[in-house]
Amino acid sequence: MPDGTPVDIILNTHGVPRRMNIGQILETHLGWVAKAGWNIEGAPEWAAKLPEGMQSAPSDSIVATPVFDGAQEKELEGLLGSTLPNRDGDVMVNAQGKAELFDGRSGEPF
Repeated sequence: MPDGTPVDIILNTHGVPRRMNIGQILETHLGWVAKAGWNIEGAPEWAAKLPEGMQSAPSDSIVATPVFDGAQEKELEGLLGSTLPNRDGDVMVNAQGKAELFDGRSGEPF
């Protein structure tokens, strides 16, 4: 990641249909949101199902979602778009769930 945070897992799109399900990918995105924290501005439609008082959360928050009836893709996209910037002022993962990775040896982006 741009700030030096190591990546624990890299997903190959060809491996997803065979070895993983979409829920596991959404869980990865929810983990990114929890790590960064969030602040939802206004009252967007996708945030209606969030528990009261969860319009914002600090970084390293503990997040849980019910199995089979938890966070939907629209909600995760909204949360990704509302994540807090890191200490350098950068958002590590964009609203589409994509991040720029850097070579650990050279520091150059992949």
